[in-house]
Amino acid sequence: MGRFLRGESAASAIAHVAMTNGFVLCINVLTGVVAARFLGPRGRGEFAAITLWPQLLGYAFAFALPSALVYHAKRHPQNRAGIAAMALALSVIGGGLAFVAGESLMPMLLRQATPDILRAARWMMVFGITATVSTVLMALLQLEERFHLYNRVRYLPLLLTLGCLLALAVSGRLTPLSAALAYFLPGVPIFLWLAWWAARHFRPRMTGALGSIGPLVSYSGRAYGGEAAGTLLIYLDKVFLVNLLSPASYGVYVVIFNLSRVITTLSSAAAPVLLPKSAGRSIDDVIAMTGRVLSIATPLLLVPAVGFVLGGRLVLRTLYGVDFTVGYWALGCLIVEAVVSSVTQVITQPYLALNRPGVVTIIQATSLPLLALAMWLLAPRWGINGAAVGLLLTTLYRATATYLSYRLLFGVAAPALWPESRQVWEWLRRLRAGAPSRLEASER
Repeated sequence: MGRFLRGESAASAIAHVAMTNGFVLCINVLTGVVAARFLGPRGRGEFAAITLWPQLLGYAFAFALPSALVYHAKRHPQNRAGIAAMALALSVIGGGLAFVAGESLMPMLLRQATPDILRAARWMMVFGITATVSTVLMALLQLEERFHLYNRVRYLPLLLTLGCLLALAVSGRLTPLSAALAYFLPGVPIFLWLAWWAARHFRPRMTGALGSIGPLVSYSGRAYGGEAAGTLLIYLDKVFLVNLLSPASYGVYVVIFNLSRVITTLSSAAAPVLLPKSAGRSIDDVIAMTGRVLSIATPLLLVPAVGFVLGGRLVLRTLYGVDFTVGYWALGCLIVEAVVSSVTQVITQPYLALNRPGVVTIIQATSLPLLALAMWLLAPRWGINGAAVGLLLTTLYRATATYLSYRLLFGVAAPALWPESRQVWEWLRRLRAGAPSRLEASER
């Protein structure tokens, strides 16, 4: 297993990122436990409201630059420095726009927040700038296939955040505002180090940068709708619910939603690996690689999903307290949604690798009004249970549209969602051998 994880194949990279995702999710669960135990449902909801917008707007104003950077740098490796320089410059502009948008819109976005919470949320928008630029810096790590470093950069700030929250809780100084600062500030030194690494490794220069602005903007313009809509899909339910639910109910929903994301460990590992590994390849190679990932991911998704559905009430009571067990039925629904969303995330990658990001944009964009309508109709009547059902229905639509579009656009069948028996035995043989097969070697 050690030799397999140290390999350079796509399977090894995905496995390593998946293990890191599991570690990251464990840290997030512990962070959520500390915040929920010491802040309570209301304080947890206010903490979520403060930290929501810098993340949402920071990623929304990244303008799909990470995908555009990876695709064009893979297609034109001789101009990597120029492409990197232009992508970084555009991300700084996007971060500034995110800050201005947040400062301007915050009073409308947090209508039910107290003046102190609103003021804290506006101050936190400065971290929207670093969130935008970080997306491009992380894409540079993906481009270089430095997945070990990529993993460290992801979990180190979270470990620091957990330590800060524990220190604040023990000292009796944990409030929604101090928790928000503990969430954002540990990422600043990591961000500065990552910027130094990018400058030293890529030596971005303006030579070739101006010539790359056209291809970058073209790809970003077609992909941006899909990525922005994807980001909004992650946060839109919370955007609606922060004003539709009481702070206590909203705090419960945030806790169970974050807990349900444990299921997405494997799929979120595949996405950052599949695009740089498959960009520029033929359609047959891209779909075959995606099929191999799905053949492993789908069975592995179902095992923890069943466990969470059966033991969800016990998990909520043990980790967060009896006040959060009211979210058990919503948690089960969100677990099912997480499985469907994970499969959808994997089968979306070929559209990006084959220069068809507009398809993703259309599917994601049409999902937004469906989710908004579902939240507006179901959440006021059935609370967090209605919100969970609305999110599941929207995800089922995205999965169906993405799967059927393979035949319409590429003229080929979509990758199989379930492995054949011979594939299962082949993977077991590879793990026992501890070395990549000829097929994996061809993916390097």
